[in-house]
Amino acid sequence: MIMNKKIDELKKSYDDIEIPEELDNKINAAIKRAKTRKKFNVTGGAVAAAILIFTIFINTNAAFAKSMSSVPVLGKLVQVLQFNKGVGYGGNVTDGADISSIESSNKNNTSKITINVSTIMNTMNKFKVEYKDYPSTMIFTMYGSRNMTAEKEFEELKKNPFVKDVYKIVTLDDSTIRFAVVFNFPVQYEIKEYKDPGKIEISLKKLKYDKSKSIYSVRTPSYEMGEGIGMVDEMFLDVEDRRILKDESGKFALELKYYDSKEEAEKALSDFKNKFGDIVKLSIEERKEGKMLKTIQE
Repeated sequence: MIMNKKIDELKKSYDDIEIPEELDNKINAAIKRAKTRKKFNVTGGAVAAAILIFTIFINTNAAFAKSMSSVPVLGKLVQVLQFNKGVGYGGNVTDGADISSIESSNKNNTSKITINVSTIMNTMNKFKVEYKDYPSTMIFTMYGSRNMTAEKEFEELKKNPFVKDVYKIVTLDDSTIRFAVVFNFPVQYEIKEYKDPGKIEISLKKLKYDKSKSIYSVRTPSYEMGEGIGMVDEMFLDVEDRRILKDESGKFALELKYYDSKEEAEKALSDFKNKFGDIVKLSIEERKEGKMLKTIQE
C-alpha cells in the first residue's frame, strides 16, 4: 500500500507539469522528420531526437526547467542496512568512487542525510557504517574511493540541528576514505542503500538518554591529523571496537573501547598493555554523552 501511494504521488507530480505547446510541436516535428529518413532507425532515432530537443528545451526555458525540478528522482532501493553491534555493510567492490555531495533536511523531530556517490556503474561503492555513543558518532568507511568532493559541504551539514561536527579521518590506504558525523545527542537510525544513482540515505530520530551517566574510555593521547594517528590506528587493528575521534582542541585520539564501570576499564587497560606493550601510552578517560574527548598530551 505504501509503495502504491508513492507511485501515485510520483505520477501526480509528472501529470501536474504543464508541457509548453511549443515543446510538444517540436517533438512531433522531429519524429516526422525521422520517419522520412531511410537510413534512420525510426523507433530509436525518433526517441533520441525527442530526448535531445527535450534536453535543449529544459536548458533554454526557465519556467519549464523549474517545473521539472520539483519531480523527485527516487533511485532504486538496494537494501535497508542490517546492523550487528552497531556495524553495517553495503555496496559493491569498485574503484575510483567520488563521494560527490552530502545533503540534509529536517522535518519535525526527524532528520535525513543523503550521501551521493559517483561510480562507473552508478551503484554504491563498498562501504561500512559504524555507530557508537559517547559521543554519538557515525563513522563511514568508503572503500574504493579516491576523492571526496563533498568535503566542501561539511560546514553546511554542521548547520543541521542534529549534527555537532563532521570531519575526515586519516587512513593510510589511498583507495579508502573515512569520515565521521558527530551528533548532538543519541539517535535512532535507518540507513538505505540505493543505485541509479548510487547513494546512502540516513533517516534519524532523536533518542532520550540519561545525561548523568558516565562511561570510561580506554584511549591514546591526542595527535595532530596525519600519519602519526594513522600509524597508531594500524597498531591496534585487532581491536574491533576502536575508533578515531576528534578531541576538544581539534586533535585526534584513538579510543580502543569504552566501558560502563571504571573497574572494567582498568582491567581492560591492563590487558591492552600486556598485549601491545607500552609503545603507545594508554589511559582512562571518564566521559558523558555529548562531550568531546579531552586533549591528552603524548
